[in-house]
Amino acid sequence: MLCRWTVFFVANPRLLASLDPFWSDVDVEEWSGRFEWEQDDFNGLIDVSANPFETYCRERGDCVDYATAVVSWAIAHNRPGVGIGVCGYNTRAIPIPRHVIAYDHERTYSSGVIREGTPDDYLQASEYDWIMTRTV
Repeated sequence: MLCRWTVFFVANPRLLASLDPFWSDVDVEEWSGRFEWEQDDFNGLIDVSANPFETYCRERGDCVDYATAVVSWAIAHNRPGVGIGVCGYNTRAIPIPRHVIAYDHERTYSSGVIREGTPDDYLQASEYDWIMTRTV
């Protein structure tokens, strides 16, 4: 279970991504339209990501679950520039991470919403103060 810890996903996005050929047949736009954001059971210390295939089948999850599934899809489709972005706020000069997105060279993917543009474009249109990106 610890290997699915969000911190590990941020450090190495390929760690949780599925390399199963299944993802080659997924229509990420159609699936994203059905995806529902759902708060997971966060115990205050360890946020654990669902298996990407589980997230796909359930059509729900939190931002990390969605990003893990989209990274799996993007790898299977050989999308260039695939990565994740951790977004957050500056609270009393302490950066607080609050959201995870996936991205590629054309789009950002945020909990079921696909937007044209870069992670910096996403940041400009969001309420977050910063974004830290990590390529896959």
